[in-house]
Amino acid sequence: MWQSVYCKTVFNSPSASMKKKLPAARAELAEYYQTLKEAMPELVLAGHDYGPETVAINKATLISNPTHILAKEPWVWYQVQYLMAHAEKQAYIHTPYAVFSKDMYEGMKEITDSVPEVTMLLNATSVGDNFMASSDYTRNRGKILDTGVSLREYFGDHSSHGKSILIDDRLSIVGSYNLDMRSTYVDTETMLVIDGEEFNRQLKACIDTLEDDSLAVQKDGTYVTDPEVPVIPVPSKKKVIFAVTSRLFQLFRYLI
Repeated sequence: MWQSVYCKTVFNSPSASMKKKLPAARAELAEYYQTLKEAMPELVLAGHDYGPETVAINKATLISNPTHILAKEPWVWYQVQYLMAHAEKQAYIHTPYAVFSKDMYEGMKEITDSVPEVTMLLNATSVGDNFMASSDYTRNRGKILDTGVSLREYFGDHSSHGKSILIDDRLSIVGSYNLDMRSTYVDTETMLVIDGEEFNRQLKACIDTLEDDSLAVQKDGTYVTDPEVPVIPVPSKKKVIFAVTSRLFQLFRYLI
């Protein structure tokens, strides 16, 4: 991938504005690397044994969208949809954003029709860092709920950017794919499908810590209250902007 002509075009020919930013970016990266070396020297020590930090799995399979630029056949979506639809008990989706096409709404409905428990955890619009995706979610949240998926919104002190799926107690899917139209139809995303119960258990434990700071969304759009998780309100100014952008952005949703 890094040797492709598209990557070379971007990274070997930076724009004038990017060139101005490069020295500061290099210095910041070098400083961060030094901080990591001091905090976790085991990461850079030659001969470090990573064995105790790994778990045995049965199989790992890499799935990817096509690598050409612009519009793509949604290979990743096809495959994760298929795997979720064949879950026996549950599918749990962790994604920063949810921006669905018509086919994605229909696919999610097919999943919920065949799987007893389907849950999606994503950022609440008040903590999300993608303004366009939050605008679309504000408008289409009810349509997502109508697919039958159980929504949970994350109200942590930062925007969560994880992308993973748990299928029953065995399969885990991790990688770069957001459950939005841009990742589905435009970007070259990759996901690793891991068959292993222990890895699934450890990933679930990580997701559980995020779920502890989330609230379930009811069919009417209100939250199931939890005294341990306060609702972070959307600022008034942001609400007004969302009212406009949630309609405006419908013209180019595939880029969100």
